[in-house]
Amino acid sequence: MPAGPVVVNSTPLVAFWAIERLDILHSLFSEIVIPPAVREEFLSAEKETRRKTLRDESWIRVIELENPNRTGAFATLDEGEAQVLALAEEQNASLVLIDERKARRYAENCFFIKQREPGYEHKSTIEIARAMFALADGFCMSAKKDAIVNIGGLLATNDENLFNNIRNELILREGFPTYGGLAGRDLDAMAVGLYEGLDESYLAYRLAQTAYLAARINDAGIPTIQPAGGHAVYVDAQVVLQHIPNYEFPAQSLAVELYREGAIRGCEIGSVMFACLDPETNIWHYPKLELLRLAIPRRMYTQTHMDYVADTLAKIKSHANDLRGYKFTYAPEMLRHFTARFEPL
Repeated sequence: MPAGPVVVNSTPLVAFWAIERLDILHSLFSEIVIPPAVREEFLSAEKETRRKTLRDESWIRVIELENPNRTGAFATLDEGEAQVLALAEEQNASLVLIDERKARRYAENCFFIKQREPGYEHKSTIEIARAMFALADGFCMSAKKDAIVNIGGLLATNDENLFNNIRNELILREGFPTYGGLAGRDLDAMAVGLYEGLDESYLAYRLAQTAYLAARINDAGIPTIQPAGGHAVYVDAQVVLQHIPNYEFPAQSLAVELYREGAIRGCEIGSVMFACLDPETNIWHYPKLELLRLAIPRRMYTQTHMDYVADTLAKIKSHANDLRGYKFTYAPEMLRHFTARFEPL
């Protein structure tokens, strides 16, 4: 067991709670601590059920920050993550569990650092990646993003005792490390992809392609999240479909129309994914943004494809007022955006 406290962010806590396996965390750590902001994030949905969890699971402790101003050192993070790191410093934590999506998009982030952060312009993306991961005690990541593989991921730690505990748990769930889990060919692909994903020529083209698509969409009078990211363009569907309210899912409407008009698949990142009902007040809470994500497959499309996507969106914009919202015909309680079904209003 770690010598000092283990401080946990809301994402790992919610993930284990959602699959009803908080016992896995408890088997690894006799106690974990969370700051108040993480408690509030954890209780932001299904409040009564989760509040009961915190009451029943006495090994999860909420600890107030002695100096709340300490979070200022982590101003670029959200409040929960900032409080986690500040509390870890105050409590001299031996381990922090946090998900800030740095690992799964490690290659894109490294190239952005090389482009934008003073002092890194002459370093290679491999050097930056090594420096980045050296700052962590462990990570869990999907390799299907920047490692350019079809399946698989990584769970790593520099704590040998923790590693052995995890490996023993793995035997129960997937099999022995030498033959359980991924097939050998997938492990080989990941070993190559982790390096290929850091190729600077490949990254320069990929990021430029994303920026080009965003610029073409903007030229059509359609706003996107700026600056453009590395793997996707996020279209502001609420601006395009101003007549469709949140509760009729404007980004879903735009995603459907994009497929009908141009056979282009996008993903709703808005009220379908994030809206939630407060069980105490029976009031729905909606996200601030209604976005359509256009994720660009790697090493597949040309500039002509990007032009086609932008031209199709421009055509949709010309008759945007004809589009209508949608309602659920089926929506599971958890992760509804994966399997929900709709009908037009």
